[in-house]
Amino acid sequence: MASAKTLCYEEFRLLARENYYKGGDVVFNCWGEKEFNAITNRSGRIAKSKAMKLFREYKEKEKSAAWFGDGSKERNHDMKFHIRSGKFL
Repeated sequence: MASAKTLCYEEFRLLARENYYKGGDVVFNCWGEKEFNAITNRSGRIAKSKAMKLFREYKEKEKSAAWFGDGSKERNHDMKFHIRSGKFL
């Protein structure tokens, strides 16, 4: 089985833009190259599947916050995500 292609920052950002309404908006609007590099330095490479999981998690958190009245969408952008475990901290 071939390993998944590692995304560079530009590819990651493009994928976030393509999935803007599926949770990619958080990454597209709030993550810079510095945040991307910090995550990859700590947790290793980011493949498309891991990026899509991240977007889905952000979208689920956003829906949950809206449902329970836990604040604005902007507040949810401050959530910390552990990319390797796939969990919010």
